[in-house]
Amino acid sequence: TVASKARIFLLVAQDADVVVALTEAERLGAVGRGFAYLVADSTSTQLSSAPLAPANVNELAAGFLRMQATVPPNPREAALQEMWSQLAGTGEAAELALEYPILELPDDAFDTPFPNAGALFYDAVIALALACNASLHDDGALGQGSEIMANLVTTQFDGASGRVAFDESNGDRLLATVTIGLQNFVLDDDGGLIEVSVGTWTLGSGVQLDRAIIWPGLTTDIPNDGANCGP
Repeated sequence: TVASKARIFLLVAQDADVVVALTEAERLGAVGRGFAYLVADSTSTQLSSAPLAPANVNELAAGFLRMQATVPPNPREAALQEMWSQLAGTGEAAELALEYPILELPDDAFDTPFPNAGALFYDAVIALALACNASLHDDGALGQGSEIMANLVTTQFDGASGRVAFDESNGDRLLATVTIGLQNFVLDDDGGLIEVSVGTWTLGSGVQLDRAIIWPGLTTDIPNDGANCGP
């Protein structure tokens, strides 16, 4: 960027591909101070388990940043988590798998922790259901896809993930209803790679940091390699 003169890389890849990219980046001198790496949900903190991972892969990945939609604490999301926990150990997942095999639901699905994006998935299903209901004709027939889409983008409700509303021009969720969590890959005391929350971004407040970001090179200094990348 012009302001910080940082070299920023975006990685949308599985762990094995990230390892290959990091190995080549190290060879080219494109790691450490002055660089920033943004990764997608497809990249985990288990890079050391990937094939061909170098011994220093955790050090290379320390300082990665991940941005993902997150859900601020709210009563609806808390109730959804409580309902999920009550289903643990009940065998309900196995019964659902038999009744709806298309779901390919593991028998122990509810025994795992509530997914980070669980409230978003839950509200997505509700939004689609409301749009389909609004697209039903008097004879019981469901409208065409364009009609469902038109009803979907005008759907609004207070869900488990907060206020749900869409941009009618493209169908994206309105940024004003979205909270983006900022996650930082850091080293633990044993040299393992872990992910910690460092703050959030909202349209109204911008970036709000709860703790200092650890950047590549294990520094809290904002990346600046001295290069002028131009506009």
